[in-house]
Amino acid sequence: EASRGFTIAGTSNVLISGLTITRGLASTGGGIMMEDAPSVVIDSVDVVSCKSQTMGGGMHLQTSQPIVRHSRFISNSGGNDETGNNVRGGGAYLQEESHATLLNVSFIGNSLVGSGKGAGLNVDENSNVTANGIVLADNTAFFAAGLSPSFFGAAFFFAAGFFLSAFYDLHVNSYHHHNHGHARALRHHLTKPPALLL
Repeated sequence: EASRGFTIAGTSNVLISGLTITRGLASTGGGIMMEDAPSVVIDSVDVVSCKSQTMGGGMHLQTSQPIVRHSRFISNSGGNDETGNNVRGGGAYLQEESHATLLNVSFIGNSLVGSGKGAGLNVDENSNVTANGIVLADNTAFFAAGLSPSFFGAAFFFAAGFFLSAFYDLHVNSYHHHNHGHARALRHHLTKPPALLL
């Protein structure tokens, strides 16, 4: 019977290195679930074909601060809620003041069903990301095609890979994207990206 790859909770130092997590299944965080986990390093890990019923197909963070480096989130998926309200982050979903440091991390071929938001990466609820060498490619979601403010909660959608809520901080030094979304009519609401999208 399929189950989640890893559940990490608490303040212990955790290192996951040099392995592949595949075909994990859970209500959230099909590959990895972190809760109140401030000292986690994920190094040279592939999270592949994992699925959540709602949020964070590959990885779901709640109040956690991992360092993820030299890793890939590939062909993960999220969602059975056709309203899209709980379908977020096919590759990874950050919420509740989580902070992720992403170093040479790829989100490739992740997807969300219905009206999902941020197939590759969804950063929400006062969470933030620092990234160097991030790739988002061939992710598919209804929302997050192009860059647009949402009329609900002043959110930003970025290129099918990202969903950024109104309360976020994002620092990107090296970034490549090629993704697929359906809400293309929204893409011209902003003439240029926010200054923090470098």
